Formats: sequence, structure tokens, C-alpha cells
Amino acid sequence: MVPLTAFASDIDIQTSTPVNNFDNSSETPTGFYKEPIGVEKTTTYKDIQFTVSTGDIIITYTDGLVEALNSTGKQYSLDRLSNLVKTNSKLPGKDLANLVKTDIKKFIGSEVLHDDQTLLVVKIQ
Repeated sequence: MVPLTAFASDIDIQTSTPVNNFDNSSETPTGFYKEPIGVEKTTTYKDIQFTVSTGDIIITYTDGLVEALNSTGKQYSLDRLSNLVKTNSKLPGKDLANLVKTDIKKFIGSEVLHDDQTLLVVKIQ
């Protein structure tokens, strides 16, 4: 998984070769017309472009998801998210997203969230 600042995707279903553009640091992120909030103008980012295939799963999320804390101060973590996705990769995208949401709630228990959480699951068919 690659940490990202911005995400834009062009999926050409006619060619069966969706192309995804990730921007993890340019002055004007790929596909965006204004600077994202909280990004330093002096930071140098790199565009990442790749082609996906049938069966691939693209997971995008905000840092608030993997940095959610439980009662002992432990973060949910990218490892936990990755393992959950790998173990349940056969599920439909919606079910996989709901499973992640349920797992995070179970992990944090009654702790208060300190950051927003956004999750997008895209399964390439």
C-alpha cells in the first residue's frame, strides 16, 4: 500500500485496463484544481500510475482510519487493515467496507475518535 495525498482515477471499462493516478506530492495534485488542505507547498510529491487487472482491490483511506486508538493507546494500523482485506478479499466491495468499519469499532471499543475516517473499496471485475 502507498500513502497518498490525493487520489484521482480514470477507469476505462472498454479496454479492461483501468489506469489510476495517485499523487503523493505535487503542487497541483492529479485531477484536482485547488491545493488540498494541510499540504505544504514546499513538499515534493511523485505521481504514481499503474494499471489494474480483474480481481484487484483498491483500498483508499484517510489516516484517521489506521491511526484510530484503542483503550491502551494502540493504533488500528495498516498491518491490521491489510490483513483483514487479504483474508476477506473474496467478499463484495460493500461487504468488505462494512467489515472494516465493524472491525475498527470493535478495536476502539468505547474510545473517542480524534480524526475523521474515510474508506473507499474498489474491486476490479
